[in-house]
Amino acid sequence: VPLHSSMDVTYSPERLSLSSSYLHITEVLPTYNPSTVISALENGSISTWDVESRQLLRQITTAQSVILGMKLTHDEKYLVVSTTNNTLLIYDNLNSCLLSEVEIKSSKHGNVGATTSVINGFTLSSNHALAWLEASKDVTVIDLLYGWPLYHFHCWYEVTCVQCSPDGLYAFCGQYLNTTTIFHLGSGEKLSTVTSEFSGGFVKYLLVLDIAQEVVMVDNEGSLSVWNTDEITNPQLTEDFDCRREESEVVSIELSEDQSAILICKALSLELLDTSMWKVAEKFRARRNERFISAVLSKNCDCIIASMENTSFVFVWRRDTGQCMASLQEISGNIIKLVKSNHHNMLLSITTSGVLSIWDVDIITAMSNIDKTGKPIQRVVLPGRGDFIYILDGSDAVHKWNFSTGYIDSIFKHEGIVENCVLTASGDLMVTSDDKSSQYVWHTATGENLFRINGQKIS
Repeated sequence: VPLHSSMDVTYSPERLSLSSSYLHITEVLPTYNPSTVISALENGSISTWDVESRQLLRQITTAQSVILGMKLTHDEKYLVVSTTNNTLLIYDNLNSCLLSEVEIKSSKHGNVGATTSVINGFTLSSNHALAWLEASKDVTVIDLLYGWPLYHFHCWYEVTCVQCSPDGLYAFCGQYLNTTTIFHLGSGEKLSTVTSEFSGGFVKYLLVLDIAQEVVMVDNEGSLSVWNTDEITNPQLTEDFDCRREESEVVSIELSEDQSAILICKALSLELLDTSMWKVAEKFRARRNERFISAVLSKNCDCIIASMENTSFVFVWRRDTGQCMASLQEISGNIIKLVKSNHHNMLLSITTSGVLSIWDVDIITAMSNIDKTGKPIQRVVLPGRGDFIYILDGSDAVHKWNFSTGYIDSIFKHEGIVENCVLTASGDLMVTSDDKSSQYVWHTATGENLFRINGQKIS
């Protein structure tokens, strides 16, 4: 996979400094509002930010508890936080007030040789929180409305991950020995248990395909098994992918059910699975001495956006050819994490210096897909609205691109090399200057040059 593109563009995302170092940042969550994010620092500070204005909207302090993790329910009604005190804190997200504090305890037979364990993980459905301790076979189920522990799910082996079905009816509990047990969330009843043929590792990710009624188990080595759950008490194995020969850990995974795609990001490769036929559609390998740390899909799955270890770039690869089409530099430091919004085509990145950036994936992929002019891009000008971007490339023209179609819409020719370009707030007018000491006023919709002023150099 090439690491650099002929199109290394200048695109500045919205940025916000959360901390002096990424080591203090526990979690960052996107929300329904594209400019609002929630951040949690390990010192117990939870902040809701408007990134565009850099304003602090709300803040919670968790009373000296060190934060392990933070999640929002899908409707963003509840904000749930896990702490090193083995508690889940349930907040009213809109009003930032604490509703319940629930201690997570293991049953007498639930611990696997451990005396004191901390919370290993938790997940949410619309009405429940499910948490499990390290080295435990138990999952504690909590009613979010009342803050009550309802019951324990007792699994066969040590629990490694939990995923709820989108309808909130079932919980899938992944375990060691590549085993998954399915429970009924409403009653606590154990419905069935399945084990992959490749049972040496543990279940690292569970993906629930709601429309196809399938569940996908992905183990720590990237092996994958698919189970049909039409009959929830007797799931049937339909596909198995053995990836044990590859010495590469899975670092992130993404399901795009509407596009029939699963992206598996491993440290040394990217794999794209077609879920309609259950086959590996594309596979890209990292270059020697390079490692992936995160990867996501664009909205229509045409592009893969990824970050590499010890680099400050966001890379965009074209899915069908593997060509690296853009490399966008994050000026605030090396990227250590990418977070994709489920509500908007936005991407969050966190750097080593504790800076959060919000990238517009539509703009990134549009820049990647447009026909190249053959010149390196020097500046990109974005209007406040509309489907256009304006590009300066050191020539005597400003190119107006339509990033919905990927084609040049207009070319604004000048006498000299274009040096400056600004748009009015409405985007209806554009003012430019060139190295021949001329200024131009353009009507952007028609491309008409309304005025030209000679004889004054713009600094």
